[in-house]
Amino acid sequence: MTAALEQTPAAAFPDRPRTGGVGLRVTLGVGGDGASLRYAPVAPLARLHTRFAIRSSGATGGRVVLLAGFDNSGVERFRLTLDAATHTITVDLPNEMILSAALPAAPYWHVIELAVDTVSGEASLRLNGLAADEAIGAAGNAVTTFRLGALRKDVAAVGSVDLDEWAVADAPVGLVRVEPVSEYADDPGRWLVVYNIADPDAAAWAEYYRAARGVPYANLCGLTLPLDETITQGQFADLNTALGEYLDHNGLRDQVVGLLLGYRVPGYADLGEGGLEPVAGLLHRDDPEPGPIANAAAVDALPGRPTVAALGGNRMTARLDGPDLAAAIALVDRATAVINEPLTGDSAAFTLDLSTTDGLSAEAVLTAQGEWAAGLDRQRLRLPFGLHGATNPAGTLANDGFYWGWSTPRPPVDWLSSEGGRRVFAGQFHPTPDGTPTLRTAISEDWIGAALAGGYAAAAGPAHAVSPDVLPYPRPFFEALRRGWTLAEAWYVALPVLREGLAWVGDPLMRVTMPRAGWDVFGPAKTLERIDLDSPLTLLPKSGRAFVLPTDQRPGEGDSARYLLRRVDGDGRIVSSATAINVTMHQGVALPTPTPPAWPDHNDWPAAPNAGVVTCVACWDRPLRRCAAEEIVLETDAGSGFVPLANAAIHPLRRSVNVTLDAPVEPTRYRWRITGPGGGSIVTPPSAVVQPFAESLHTLASWEACP
Repeated sequence: MTAALEQTPAAAFPDRPRTGGVGLRVTLGVGGDGASLRYAPVAPLARLHTRFAIRSSGATGGRVVLLAGFDNSGVERFRLTLDAATHTITVDLPNEMILSAALPAAPYWHVIELAVDTVSGEASLRLNGLAADEAIGAAGNAVTTFRLGALRKDVAAVGSVDLDEWAVADAPVGLVRVEPVSEYADDPGRWLVVYNIADPDAAAWAEYYRAARGVPYANLCGLTLPLDETITQGQFADLNTALGEYLDHNGLRDQVVGLLLGYRVPGYADLGEGGLEPVAGLLHRDDPEPGPIANAAAVDALPGRPTVAALGGNRMTARLDGPDLAAAIALVDRATAVINEPLTGDSAAFTLDLSTTDGLSAEAVLTAQGEWAAGLDRQRLRLPFGLHGATNPAGTLANDGFYWGWSTPRPPVDWLSSEGGRRVFAGQFHPTPDGTPTLRTAISEDWIGAALAGGYAAAAGPAHAVSPDVLPYPRPFFEALRRGWTLAEAWYVALPVLREGLAWVGDPLMRVTMPRAGWDVFGPAKTLERIDLDSPLTLLPKSGRAFVLPTDQRPGEGDSARYLLRRVDGDGRIVSSATAINVTMHQGVALPTPTPPAWPDHNDWPAAPNAGVVTCVACWDRPLRRCAAEEIVLETDAGSGFVPLANAAIHPLRRSVNVTLDAPVEPTRYRWRITGPGGGSIVTPPSAVVQPFAESLHTLASWEACP
């Protein structure tokens, strides 16, 4: 047999929306025999769409007919052929119509969709979600039977071809979409990765990024674009139109919230207004007339994490490129290293440049930055911190994980040391930069290029002169990173104005784990299932017993809310399981609520007198030293409310307390009040009414004589 079919997991398309499954491996031997699967739809298809995923890298030597459709008389209505030597696809149609497309990178999977309207004669071929070829003249009989596999082959065609996700329909099928699992931009399925297939290395970069971040194949968009880094306004309009068509045709418009412009995608557009605008920035919104947009999500504080709905039609955008393929891949690898290894004080530091500069209002910007630098928000980064001035804008720090400044239009020669720790992000926001940053030259003298050349995983700065009002806020940027948001989310909530000249380069899906020893606090929520474990609300110090919550996240005075605590070490690694607690607001401070007792746990619990005394007991399911109980008081109902009656002795290793009292002289009730550190307290349900104790009278009434 010179052609064999095998269903195997090794041939399965990676983005199958269903769990597990197998693909079809077509094995080719020397000879002309074929083998195929047959499918007959319920009704003839006058308008047909058929789609399948293909990986042809294992085949060489000649042509193989992979798919064909036949009418009711057995006449072939179309034939799809792979040339295994050149890795091109041709489709033969009636009236000698031919469609063709070249697989841009044979080692990778591709998705092909053929549409044939046998009534109008229109036919089209789509490759990886984009139109590849079309023709008119394919009218004829409807298709009643399909065959997939190796129907016929050249004698010299050998090797293997993998086929999967075959679909037949009477309407467009589209790519193999993967539904996102998160409503946030941390889901790779929320991003469209754009690369320029005019460069032969572009598909290799796209595959490398896909494998590194788990981006679905449907979210890889390869466009034929100019190879120049700067394009005209008309070319930008064409790019914007092509992106919109890709999103709409493949059902991704409402799914995608971010655009990553990857390898060899033009970085700037010349709009004829005296400065080059970053293409990624212009694409923050699908608007044919690009102009500045006030960003409602950005304030000088951390807002709520942006969801798809909250973006209001805006997009997050990013750029990841380099002078060559190796440089572009190196940026992916740097981001991977940041993702995989938490920062420590020994591997990264934070440098803030507070020097003044012409055109930058100290009152409007520098004062706010200085207040942030001296405040709790900056301290939460838990990184070594340094301030630098205009004469030494960054110095030669060996461990410069983050840099944020605005001192000079061009970086000094000795800005960075040759050896450094984990370099994560550098932002230099001088309002009048010396030239537009470029990623296409091997040696760059601008701030972004110098930062990337120095080993930073990401960098940002103005592409032209900007107003100080558009400069990003460091407070939400770094707090978002500290909470575990992605770099793209942090950048977005830091930008007060979109589409206004700021450029940045980096992996939008990169996360940074900051040093944080203590307890991550998550919440509040009514139920634990609604707590987002990727977004800590704050950090409780390792030795602390109280913490400060943002005003809009704390319960009302005297109220309680549900939170989750998780212990982490100084490198941000989880060192214990999560613990659920209630938190009570007491005199403006959020305090852990003491652990309620296991008993009493309901109203009208019994406290019956015995021999003239009443003993009240409270029991816990753990030792009292773990219950945050600093004072336990038995209270009695005084008619107008409960008042303290007696303090219970607390033995840290015991699980219970008790108080013994004289029996009441009138009906009364009791309850326990447990007070924790700082004054927060809880009370148990009240007991049943305890009646006054009365000694029973036993008298000798009579004796009956016994015979």
